[in-house]
Amino acid sequence: MPRGGRRGRRPGRGEGSRGSGASFCQTRASADEGATDDDPPRVSQDAQVPAWIVLVHDQVGRAALNDAGQTLQVDQAKAWSVQVDDVDRRQAMGDMQSWMEERAAYRVADTADQFLAAQYVGVASANVLGTSGSPITPGLYNPSSAPADFYVKVVLPLKVLLGQQNVPDDGNRYLIVPPWARGLIEQTQAFVAFPGGGGGAGAVMQNGFFGKIGGFNLMESNNSVQVVPGGPGTGVWAIQAGHRDAITYAEQIVQTEALRAQATFADLVRGLHVYGAKVIRPEAMAVAYTLRPTGI
Repeated sequence: MPRGGRRGRRPGRGEGSRGSGASFCQTRASADEGATDDDPPRVSQDAQVPAWIVLVHDQVGRAALNDAGQTLQVDQAKAWSVQVDDVDRRQAMGDMQSWMEERAAYRVADTADQFLAAQYVGVASANVLGTSGSPITPGLYNPSSAPADFYVKVVLPLKVLLGQQNVPDDGNRYLIVPPWARGLIEQTQAFVAFPGGGGGAGAVMQNGFFGKIGGFNLMESNNSVQVVPGGPGTGVWAIQAGHRDAITYAEQIVQTEALRAQATFADLVRGLHVYGAKVIRPEAMAVAYTLRPTGI
């Protein structure tokens, strides 16, 4: 599960937390010098000024640093517990407790990833394609009539939106899609045939390697937000793209402890995860409300 504390990390470099197959990218926040553990992490106000924008002056001089801050609320708390009965432990094959702890850690990380995925609502209004009521509708590949057009209708417009906001194409842009959208991308002939796009036809067809397209690191996640319930032909998803500097993320407590159960013969393992996130660069995100087409 994600590791890291409040201190010693500067905004501007992101790390992903795990979800169902992918990560929603974010930056970690550091605490103010001299702050106590009860104080919320603070993000430097300079973090609101994109790192890719440099102010150029007519005269040689020094620009005063704006040390104002914005508060990141660490207000998410999730706990888990596992009780392993002594009889079950003895009769089970293998280390049952370790397996249960690994599953609990995955679920905690997955829950945090869902929280990060929901931060898409903080996107700049100018960086939104379609609406939940009038979504983009990509088509399936038809060998006799039409190519797959998810790349043309969704990927390229998202790329243009980020480019217009001066978001750098420095290898840190991401595009996170649900499994059905990955299927549409893999129907794109250029993605399958171009050796540098993600491994070439062999890698895509044989082992599903998901690489890069349009300058985006491609990731698949079941935590992609579905904004309109339904399946093929009715369900609408918020397809998210952005730069990893768009969201900052902080963990305050990541704790696991073991103790002996009081009322029965068993060991009890429990954990606590406290975290928070904040969109600090809305212009570095883009969202496309996209309808899942019938047939996939």
